[in-house]
Amino acid sequence: MFAVFIGVCEYYPIPVWKGHTTINFPINFTLYLMYGLAYTLFIYAMAVLIVNIVSRRPLRIVFFN
Repeated sequence: MFAVFIGVCEYYPIPVWKGHTTINFPINFTLYLMYGLAYTLFIYAMAVLIVNIVSRRPLRIVFFN
């Protein structure tokens, strides 16, 4: 459930005055407290990778970020 919510938050960022931002910090922190660092990093990395692939961003931008 957390992984789906992270994916939704990454796919629909909130517009701010100098670009876009996401609200993933509370979700990532909760995942870290419940499951540990390795699981949190894996879930977040997979969510970001899938969202960037679906958005058809160039790989140089995906790997830089």
